[in-house]
Amino acid sequence: MYSNYHICESNVLCFLIFRIISSLDFDAKACSYCGKCVKSCPSDIWIGKNGYVLSFGGMFGNEILPGIRLLPILFEKEQVFRAADAAIRFYEAHGKAGERFGRTIAGGTALLQEYLDEALRRPAGLTSAPR
Repeated sequence: MYSNYHICESNVLCFLIFRIISSLDFDAKACSYCGKCVKSCPSDIWIGKNGYVLSFGGMFGNEILPGIRLLPILFEKEQVFRAADAAIRFYEAHGKAGERFGRTIAGGTALLQEYLDEALRRPAGLTSAPR
């Protein structure tokens, strides 16, 4: 009687009884914000808004290291550019020559988080790093 739709990798999609929603379960911590639930929902219950999910420090090759999500989903391109600029400023200030960004933040992400938070708080156009 129940159709269990598992569309996204995180398996956070709802249970549907035919075309009537009996319960709608959403776990924001488990959601990867891939948007597959919005695109595939036969009932149009999920309403989506395009956005950007940024990951920092991922590596691929001999050593694989997944990127770390330090920000919520961003909905404006300007926010993405400001976050990218903040990450570059962080790397310029704290990275070693030839060091991968993932290695630079491997010891902890608190300082990078400060750079990102400051970049998203201040008005557009200002590019100073946190003190």
